[in-house]
Amino acid sequence: MSDANVARLFADQVAASGAAPAFLRVDELGRVSEVITYDRLHELVGAVAGGLQLRGITRGSRVVVFVPMGLELYVTLLALLRLGAVASFIEPWSGPRMVEHAADLVDADAFVGVPRSFLLRAMSPSLRHIKLAIATGSRKVPRADRFVDLLRTPTSQRLLDPVELAPEDPALVTFTVGRGGVPVGTTHTHASLRAQDAALERQAPDAGDAVVWTNLPVVVLHGLARGAATVLPPDDLGQAAVPDPKRLHRLVARSGATVLALSPAALGQLAKAPGRAPLDDVRRVFTGPGAVAPDLLDAARAVLPNARIVALYGTSEAEPIAAVTADDVVGRRAELREHGGLFIGHEVPDVDVQIVRAIDGPLTVDGGGQLQDWAVVDGAAGELLVAGSHVHAEYWHDPEAERTAKVVDEAGRTWHRTGDMARRDEHGGLWLLGPRGEGRTIAGTTTWPLELETPVTDLVEVGRAALCMPRFDGANREFKNATAVLAVEPADGFTRRDAAQAAVRCLEQRGFDVAIEVRALKQIPLDRRDPTRIDVEALHRKLKPQSNDDY
Repeated sequence: MSDANVARLFADQVAASGAAPAFLRVDELGRVSEVITYDRLHELVGAVAGGLQLRGITRGSRVVVFVPMGLELYVTLLALLRLGAVASFIEPWSGPRMVEHAADLVDADAFVGVPRSFLLRAMSPSLRHIKLAIATGSRKVPRADRFVDLLRTPTSQRLLDPVELAPEDPALVTFTVGRGGVPVGTTHTHASLRAQDAALERQAPDAGDAVVWTNLPVVVLHGLARGAATVLPPDDLGQAAVPDPKRLHRLVARSGATVLALSPAALGQLAKAPGRAPLDDVRRVFTGPGAVAPDLLDAARAVLPNARIVALYGTSEAEPIAAVTADDVVGRRAELREHGGLFIGHEVPDVDVQIVRAIDGPLTVDGGGQLQDWAVVDGAAGELLVAGSHVHAEYWHDPEAERTAKVVDEAGRTWHRTGDMARRDEHGGLWLLGPRGEGRTIAGTTTWPLELETPVTDLVEVGRAALCMPRFDGANREFKNATAVLAVEPADGFTRRDAAQAAVRCLEQRGFDVAIEVRALKQIPLDRRDPTRIDVEALHRKLKPQSNDDY
């Protein structure tokens, strides 16, 4: 059996980059306080893998991991991959019910978490019943082993070579809250992770001379397979979804980073740092996996003048799907203002894309039919489907999720339904329009959120916009004269009146001013799990009549 273990990519890199830095830990002043070489990281991973093996973790064992980004996370993950175990990541902020449901699906053999995560474990019967528990650090937690003791595994019992695995063996399960509010676990095989690494290599070809600052775990693994050095910032900054702009800018500037790979939320914070002194040493920037608005990329270009900025669109099941440079996005502004939507570029060479008629239920290709029969013409809105070697075909023990989110075509190839509506323009470019199921019939036309939100958000007076349908309760209508509501948040330096008036003018130009009521809020609430998304439920609460003092 040929060895498909993705951990082999890191193990092979050790021979080439042994004395080179794998991680650079920086202090609050931006100074390098610790260097972890590839040789040292190899030893740490071997010690933890050996310690886990002594405690019964072997090929196929399932391990729930509640460890934030940092050295202990990467050592743990590489050790589990080396063993052939399956690392399961559950979003702890999903709420106890969601965590419990996901934990039941995992049926784990071990639990690894920071000490405070053991409070969550105590509240969850499914997590509490896991026999082997390991707390990171050196602090003693009742009924748990310590991570520091794994690091003391005797040299003779350390595992320094990855176990041989088949391509279809599972490596990771990442749980996220699905569109219906139920957690789904995406199964990442060793083959799909290798394919993803190859796809990222084509988009991010930086090698051993790169110093990378990132808050995206997949980028760290990719860098370790390429000999790059990754900066480890102070824990509270590195783990923040929305870091403090001034502090982030200062530490990035002093860290010597040449490559940035940041979520859109973090890149937005960096771009609006007070003073925004240019970060001249940064040569490449990657952001994603969500679509990125031109105003954010414009701001990023101002603070990163020498960098090539690329936005990579993807989902947890398929990343990357499409790529676009900041210059290309900003260059499509006139088309954005005319037609709406978010430009995400062209699909990467590693995937095939189809845009098909959107339906709420399962999409099936019956005998004699073809997937192409569902395709829409270029320029029309449809659901974006994707297939490729790094597109994950399975959910963890969830056939119903597979039935609704996957399509097997006439040739037996599996396609993933992204759930995003899109259109393809006359140049072959892809434009996102909004989630499937959120189309609104406004003024007799089916309209998708991003068709209106992006032109409005691109106005200098508007910082954020959200299109939603008002909720009616019998005769007590909250909005008497509109079929939809557009909530707007003013940009810095503008008032709510400025934002509302600019939005109304934009809607007038598009012929929607009568059908859509504009409401200006001090702040549009954001999803605590993902600060780039709107918290729809909280927004509806703000739009109730009793909240009018916010307008």
